[in-house]
Amino acid sequence: MNTTEIKKLIEKYFEGETNQVEETRLRDFFLNEKVPTDLAIYTGLFRYFSDTGKDEIPNPGFEQRFLSQIKEIPAIPLAPERRQIYYITSIAAGILLLCGLIFTFRHDIIKNPGNHLLKDTYTNPAAAYIAAKKALVMVSVNLNTGLDQVHKLQSFQKGMEKIETFSQFYKFQQIIINPDENNNCPQNH
Repeated sequence: MNTTEIKKLIEKYFEGETNQVEETRLRDFFLNEKVPTDLAIYTGLFRYFSDTGKDEIPNPGFEQRFLSQIKEIPAIPLAPERRQIYYITSIAAGILLLCGLIFTFRHDIIKNPGNHLLKDTYTNPAAAYIAAKKALVMVSVNLNTGLDQVHKLQSFQKGMEKIETFSQFYKFQQIIINPDENNNCPQNH
């Protein structure tokens, strides 16, 4: 075969424009004929492609077993359901708190019907302002402490979800690495 023709075919091959017949001609040229030194660098490439096509699968049923095992494992529901539970629980707690306050104040009104109006407990407005400020600072500090704990819990929850993902990966890694070991796939009970 002509060397210039082979060079054109190689160029066409690397551009991805060759057809099956041209690729077969290239493979035959590099495997069967004496290759010129300027084209010898491509011999290993075509020899590799020729040799890898002859490899046999050591365990032909492995792929089918692996795919059937993947289909059997149910999908793990992650955060959306948990978030819904938190929202529903917090709404229910708010309603319960509101009901408790209403019944508490209503009970006081029923006990003391004439004393249901709120009265000022401070005669000095500056003292009332200081007391209200102290109470609001205390509520703010306690709320921020609670929010810090919630953030820690959320990061812990994300870490646990990652661990669950890795444990699923480890299960399949054992199937991939040791397909013939006891000829058993892990079962999900």
